[in-house]
Amino acid sequence: MKKNDIASLVLIAAIAGVVAYFTANALVGQPKNNPVQVEKVISIQDNFPTPDPRVFNDKSIDPTVEINNDGQQSIAPFADR
Repeated sequence: MKKNDIASLVLIAAIAGVVAYFTANALVGQPKNNPVQVEKVISIQDNFPTPDPRVFNDKSIDPTVEINNDGQQSIAPFADR
């Protein structure tokens, strides 16, 4: 390459860099120094209300317990007897 070719490539790259800088600056813009207004957070309480006794009680059905059908085995449980 000749000196003129290298100089023209450097000039074109510099011009492209300046154009890219101003284009990006126009699109993105400058950051503003305005404080952001945020919502105040309510602190978490360390006490909980007592649960409803209709839902949480000692006599309720426990779905994790296996149901025993008194030892009766049937191969057709829904058949008419």
